[in-house]
Amino acid sequence: MFALLILVFLYAVWQDRALAPPIHDGMQKTVSLAAGFVENSDDIRSYVKQTFGSSSGTSVEQQYDPITRWLLKWTS
Repeated sequence: MFALLILVFLYAVWQDRALAPPIHDGMQKTVSLAAGFVENSDDIRSYVKQTFGSSSGTSVEQQYDPITRWLLKWTS
């Protein structure tokens, strides 16, 4: 229930900056950052590789992409 309240609050702030200007501005910055990542697939690829890459490099085969390696770590 609390999570729903937070989501409704964030939606309201997104619609009307006057409710919480610092939060609205932060949301705008986050959206512009996300749009920049989407436009530049190299940034996304490096972020995914860094986030989901195998830490040891030996437990999961390197022939797979980073997301597949991350998923394979959980199945073995």
